[in-house]
Amino acid sequence: MRTRGLPDAGLPLAITWLEPGADLPEVGDLSWPTQRQVHLIIGGDRACWHYDSAQISPAALHRWQQQLNCLIAGILAEPERPLGLQPLMSAAERQQVLVDWNQTRWSQAEGWSDRPIHQLFEAQAERTPHRTALQYAHQRLTYGDLNRRANQLAHLLIQAGLEPGDRVGIHLERSLNLVVALLAVLKAGGAYLPLDPTYPQERLALMVEEARPRVLLTQSLFQRRFQSLATPDWAPQELCLDRPQLWKNAAAHNLHLNPNRPIQSQHLAYMIYTSGSTGRPKGVMIEHSCLSNFAQAARQNYGIGEQDRVLQFASISFDAAAEEIYPCLISGGSLVLRTPDMISSIPQFLDHCQALGLTVLDLPTAYWHLLVAELDSGTVQLPPTVRLVIIGGEAVNPRRVLQWQQMLWRTGCRAQLLNTYGPTEATVVATAQRLLLPQAEPPDDLAALPQSRSSTAAQCHRLCVGCAPAASASGHGWGTLPRRGGHR
Repeated sequence: MRTRGLPDAGLPLAITWLEPGADLPEVGDLSWPTQRQVHLIIGGDRACWHYDSAQISPAALHRWQQQLNCLIAGILAEPERPLGLQPLMSAAERQQVLVDWNQTRWSQAEGWSDRPIHQLFEAQAERTPHRTALQYAHQRLTYGDLNRRANQLAHLLIQAGLEPGDRVGIHLERSLNLVVALLAVLKAGGAYLPLDPTYPQERLALMVEEARPRVLLTQSLFQRRFQSLATPDWAPQELCLDRPQLWKNAAAHNLHLNPNRPIQSQHLAYMIYTSGSTGRPKGVMIEHSCLSNFAQAARQNYGIGEQDRVLQFASISFDAAAEEIYPCLISGGSLVLRTPDMISSIPQFLDHCQALGLTVLDLPTAYWHLLVAELDSGTVQLPPTVRLVIIGGEAVNPRRVLQWQQMLWRTGCRAQLLNTYGPTEATVVATAQRLLLPQAEPPDDLAALPQSRSSTAAQCHRLCVGCAPAASASGHGWGTLPRRGGHR
């Protein structure tokens, strides 16, 4: 008798081949393989499944049986084909995975636009000029005020000689001016380079030295921080946004109209550096078409509207910030910037969410795990205003999802949980899935969670070795990707 496991297939499965003439064992005769919940026993032309019904649902077993049937049929049809390239999906399942789940295109009749993100914001500001667009602590800006202030700064950048595609470093603390700066750079035709002041100086210096921004938007506290990096042929011009004289100059020239710049879809919108967890950090360059496509898809998928108050939680140097900022500001919602004291503890965080009336939280998965653990203790509650929690950045723990569901059942809370995934190169995220577990006690592996589907107007496919479509494998996505490589 020979037994082997399938460690990379995403299934808790072991297979045993019996010697010729041996009978299939009864349930009581079976010795369970270590850390395996399903055992397939093959003897001659017969086979049987043995499985732990407390861990494996009949639906999952039925799906694996279908995959096994496809595999056997493929081997019989093409015995010379390598086993790893044999099909695991039927024609119907391939249609579902490759076509049905990738019907992600929207038309202009459905509100879709090919305009760049800042023009979508300008249209929203024209529709709702008096609605609150931005809030930081007790400071607020309406849509009209935010648009005028961004226009003023954009015209100053144009006067400074900024050309479409030129990079502009943004080295500001979280504040109203931070969002003003982002919109201003886009309006002026530049590509912003986020430089979070809390990052180590060595990492910031690497980004500035490689990206060589033409202009640096900063504040007095950080002025001349990168002066030593200047070369004879490059030195960024600094504009300190906390100096009143800068805004007086802009106001004196009546610089409040929307700039009319020749921005094309392939022009850069921003350049953002990866974490460098797999090596040296690299600059990823995202074009206007990609950012606009993502923001509109997120608005559609997340249901963002004028009634929403969205928390801006992430560092500006993390692309999740784009997911928080732009879908909100093209939808008429209010973007609420996180203050430093908000995350001093989970109870403090929830108190702030309650006081601010937040409806959408976009959180790193690791922080959400901490939040769920606190909610599960019963000492705190999720504010009733919260309708959607978006998580991403790393693998989600299925047991935390179970605790989340139990909290919903216990408290009557109706907040939805959305798990997202996507590399920076795919413009923030590529897939999203609302998490609902079918069984009461999930196993530790992620196969228990629903597979994600495309979250943008793009196509996403799961691939196995050889780039063949797979029924269960690591996620790979492509769609509206930049037409240029990473910056080094």
